Amino acid sequence: MHHPMRFHDQFTELIAPFDKCRDLYNFIDKSTNDLLQLAFDYDAQLLVHGSYSRQTQSYINMWGGVDQAREQAYRRIDSFASLGKNHIMFENSISPIFYYGDEKEDLYIFERGYRLAFDTSHCFIKNQGSNEKLLDSMKRLKEHVVHYHLVDSMGETHDSLPLGKGKIDWEKALPLMNDDATSIYEIILKDQRDASEQIASHEYLLGLANKLRNA
Repeated sequence: MHHPMRFHDQFTELIAPFDKCRDLYNFIDKSTNDLLQLAFDYDAQLLVHGSYSRQTQSYINMWGGVDQAREQAYRRIDSFASLGKNHIMFENSISPIFYYGDEKEDLYIFERGYRLAFDTSHCFIKNQGSNEKLLDSMKRLKEHVVHYHLVDSMGETHDSLPLGKGKIDWEKALPLMNDDATSIYEIILKDQRDASEQIASHEYLLGLANKLRNA
């Protein structure tokens, strides 16, 4: 299950302060609790975004700066991680809050023991199209990654490309994935009723896997 992205016209940013965004704050709490109840009842998983990017700066400004907002994000994630236990995971953003690719930030996240969802394109874009930083981050966080969003990108915008159509080095990325993690191809489809691009992405990855096995 994916936590709701919006509450009316507001993105569900975990850093939204209670005193200035009470309705949004309460919605995030209630929706997370309600979905976690379903996750426990049906042995399912809930994915929560650590941050988005479209409205993040306005919420950062409410805290007076990124450091204070970052502290709030981790307080909220700590609380939800404790509540959700093995039924919740947290996805990386391309905003200044809860992102992957910076060694110091990766190690901080790793040490907190969160169950992680790793969006490859988010990490790639956040790090200006650097395969080196993407691959290093995948290696550092591998042990705690339970789910991947496999998405290609040119590394500039949130383009959500099929695998092999962007600049991510999948041949090097594939061996760095946690074999016990689940994954989906979260890419743009020309027709939401036709998964051709996802099937092509899967076949592309299978081809690379066969190549690596036979090398």
